[in-house]
Order: sequence, then structure tokens, then C-alpha cells
Amino acid sequence: MKKILYTLLVISLLSIVSCQRITTNNTNKNNDNTIPKIEIRGVVTDITVIEDGIEVLIESKMDEGTDYDKASVAINSKTKIFKGQEELTKLPDDIIKIGDTLEVDFDDAVAESYPVKGTALIVRIIESPEI
Repeated sequence: MKKILYTLLVISLLSIVSCQRITTNNTNKNNDNTIPKIEIRGVVTDITVIEDGIEVLIESKMDEGTDYDKASVAINSKTKIFKGQEELTKLPDDIIKIGDTLEVDFDDAVAESYPVKGTALIVRIIESPEI
């Protein structure tokens, strides 16, 4: 009986630890349009409309200087969106399309999962496919 309780305790602790949130180490949480730590740079492969914006799936090869190769990113009304140096004021579902290449800086925390999940603080559109 003790072995069963001990096993259940270990499994519970491992489950809690594996589902914890991690804090990113970005130092630039100010109001400018720079992204000092690009956490993911990649192509939008899926878009889902959510309550306060959109959620995009971004996929890429892990580049030097980035932390993730795949991420589910919520882009909401608090996210700053840039194309080049220009800040865009339209709703994210009006400007971000499948095939766009984005650079993302997450707000403070991301969920430790695969793909990683988090809310974008800053998004920069690097490339948009010509239609």
C-alpha cells in the first residue's frame, strides 16, 4: 500500500512540475518597437480567432538567438504589431495571414508544452507572401 501511495505521489509531483509556467528573460518590456530577444522567428501555418484577437501557430527551424522552433502565440489588443519600423493599428486578424514570417517577443510567461504557448508582447511582420 505504501508503494502505491509513494508512486501516486511521485506521478502527481512530476505532473505538476511538467505543467509549470516559465518566465522568459526579456529585458526590453518598455514601449519602443525593438525586439531585443526574438523568442521565435518563423512562418504562420495556422490562425484561429479567439475572444480578444487571434492565435497563430508559428513553425520554423530553430535559429541562433531564438528559443523555440514551434509556438502557439496569442496576439491580442495589447500586442504591439510592427511591419518594418511602422506600428500597425489594425486588428491582428486583418493584417496577419498564413504564410507571413513573424518575429515574436512573448510577454512574461509561456506554458512549458510543445508547442510552447504564450501571449505576444511584440510581433514584427518580416515577410508577407504576395497575393
